[in-house]
Amino acid sequence: MNSGGSSSPSSSDSDINDTCSELSWERERRQYRQSHRNRRFSATSVCTNPEEDVYVMVLQNRQGLSEDLKSIFTLKDICDVTFLVGEDRKPIKGVRAIIASRSKVLYELISAHEKSPRHSKYSKRSLLMKTLSRLSCTGVRHRTVDSWRELTIPMTSFDPESFQRLMNYIHSGTLTVDSRTVIGLLNAAYTFGFPEMRQACWDFALGCTARADNLQDMFESIAIYKSHKMTVSLMKMLKNYVEGCPALNSYTALIEEILSNDSNSTSNDI
Repeated sequence: MNSGGSSSPSSSDSDINDTCSELSWERERRQYRQSHRNRRFSATSVCTNPEEDVYVMVLQNRQGLSEDLKSIFTLKDICDVTFLVGEDRKPIKGVRAIIASRSKVLYELISAHEKSPRHSKYSKRSLLMKTLSRLSCTGVRHRTVDSWRELTIPMTSFDPESFQRLMNYIHSGTLTVDSRTVIGLLNAAYTFGFPEMRQACWDFALGCTARADNLQDMFESIAIYKSHKMTVSLMKMLKNYVEGCPALNSYTALIEEILSNDSNSTSNDI
């Protein structure tokens, strides 16, 4: 029995204190690892809330996902639709499932081409070849079978560079806009139903007025988009600005042509 009415901590109390200390240290170490991970991957967010009834963690790495999806254009075996873009019909590939899930307009366009008689004939032939290949009745390679399944869609109303950037945005969520492509991307955003992209491109186009060289680049890329709705709307906005800027007087006639054709022309967005 201890004198003075005081008692030393029991082994049980000591074990509890040691356990609490270990938990505290482990919690600090985990928080450090999470903060270190967040610094290393700035686009990765880790959220925990120990106060909730169910203690959960939500991990998001959108930047990593975006980078992974960008590489899809280098994996030709995965891409199953080819757009022939511009007057030169440059092939730009994509994945039907991703494109269709991101844009209702493109989904309907893809569906319409899938149902076309020409593609239906190839699809039936593909099914036959695939069946024969599975039964080892022919030496046809799987890549040949896949080639019959690939869908080709003409897209002559857009320039290749702008359409390639649109595909990058659809597949990865990342978009790079400059003064040469903003008109094409603005019209693509309107045509294919990307309101957040349309607003961003609209604001960027207005921002191009701060520098004459950017505005000139923008006007030089406008030829293919003269009859597109967003081009007309933008020209209405820029008309007074261009008329008041002597360095841009050469583009006044182009603006007048676009606006004069607006009243008696049909939109040629696709």
